[in-house]
Amino acid sequence: MPRSIVPSNAPETAFSAERAARHIKAMSKTIHPSGSPEIKLVKNYVTSQLTALGLEFQIQTDSAKSRYEANKNIELNNIIARIKGTKKGKALLVLSHYDSAQYSYGAADDASGVASVLEAIRAHLSTGKKALNDIIILFTDGEEQGLLGAKLFANKHPWAKEVGFAINLEARGTAGPSFTLVETNNGNANMMALYTKAGLKYPLGTSLFYSIYKRMPNDGDSSVLREKLDIDGFLFAFIDEHHNYHRPSDNYEHTSLKSVQHQGFYLLPLIEVCANTDLAQIKTKNDVVFFNIPVIGMLKYSYGLILPALFLSIIVFIGLLFYGFHLNKLSWKAIGIGFLVFLLGLLLSGGIGYLGVKLFPDLNASRFPLYGHLYTLAFVLICMAIYMQLLAFGCRFEAKQTSYLVAPLLFWILLNIPIALYLKGAAYFIIPVFCALISLLLMIKTNKPTLLSTTVLAVPMLVILAPMIKFLPLAIGPRLILSSTLLITLIMGLLTSVLTQYAYKRKMSLALLVLGLAVLCYIKIISS
Repeated sequence: MPRSIVPSNAPETAFSAERAARHIKAMSKTIHPSGSPEIKLVKNYVTSQLTALGLEFQIQTDSAKSRYEANKNIELNNIIARIKGTKKGKALLVLSHYDSAQYSYGAADDASGVASVLEAIRAHLSTGKKALNDIIILFTDGEEQGLLGAKLFANKHPWAKEVGFAINLEARGTAGPSFTLVETNNGNANMMALYTKAGLKYPLGTSLFYSIYKRMPNDGDSSVLREKLDIDGFLFAFIDEHHNYHRPSDNYEHTSLKSVQHQGFYLLPLIEVCANTDLAQIKTKNDVVFFNIPVIGMLKYSYGLILPALFLSIIVFIGLLFYGFHLNKLSWKAIGIGFLVFLLGLLLSGGIGYLGVKLFPDLNASRFPLYGHLYTLAFVLICMAIYMQLLAFGCRFEAKQTSYLVAPLLFWILLNIPIALYLKGAAYFIIPVFCALISLLLMIKTNKPTLLSTTVLAVPMLVILAPMIKFLPLAIGPRLILSSTLLITLIMGLLTSVLTQYAYKRKMSLALLVLGLAVLCYIKIISS
């Protein structure tokens, strides 16, 4: 996520969140659900901005039943514009909705999306270059009433059948980084090739979310296009500070301009690439696993490598077991103690997560709470303390601590079997397994591997797995804090080669426990 925003005095060809902020402020002065007098003011503002860009627009009008008021029909007004390209072919669709929820000012959801589209189109036009493909701009009405505007466009507008690819901007909170979600009924390989070609700053997304998203009922304008017209596309959404979602606190003051800038860093480069690509060639049956690494960016590889990687990890694991026993670096007793430490750690961390949801009402809610990240931090610290204490206890009974890595490795390899078969988007979890296998090899070959070497191998594990601790409860719901407490124990198991080298495990355990309890006390103080 960008640390700063691009100012309004930046070159005209750049996307500036500060320029987009003017649109957000203008559109979120009042609560403006579909059918209200206030939404007409927003419609007039948006159309005036399209006119200022030199674009002609049309209003697609219809009526539908209100979700909020029984026996009342509301008027729908989709705002549509088109930038002609130099060639005939499939068009690029860029869309957001301009209606707010019933009690929300709709600054983030989704004035920020409309503002980002207006700013990106302005920057695109300022280059003076004509794209190959037509660019259709769609601002839907009635999204909060049941995706009515998207359905109206898909069912009744002649341009809908000309769309080859769509980019949708959304928000389920008022801050945080913007996530990449892939909308397709087919494979994602060609879409991710476009994503890579765009050279995006701060890419964020994983094929794990892609796999989960495809299996869940989805509620967004781009899902209507995918389901009704088989249109592939990207959905970009920021979801932090979810406690503001659909509430009066979704206002201009709470909307993070860094999040808006992140949206712009996606949108403008993708418009330039997609508008100059043959969109009829996007569809494919091929899928790729993808995930992002800070500094490096988005990495991807074919689904075809998933099973070979899994089989290789199994073969290497079995080979290392034989090698370790041959060199007398592994023993069944030590492996047994390692299993006891690891399984007891999982059991206790699962219990901590379960009790947390039961004891703290904020965590037993449908939306991520105000202090959700602090709750996650507190329970993760407590679980880390428990695991360090268990590891310290185990190390008192057995000198062959190399054996303690066997149980976590076996668990992770077994976990990757159903992943490889049923949740292929998470198959990149095999990469930390290979890092841990190399650590096991170092522990077997040397009497004591250097802390530097094991720490270097720990970095990919942490970079790939640790973000899930934060993002799973945020994306799916606070009850998923249980997943965070389990995941930290699974990660610490893979880090055994590092953790066993610390001489003061008990002191570290105590420090982590005190920190975790202190965070819980802090939440209690500030929330009261």
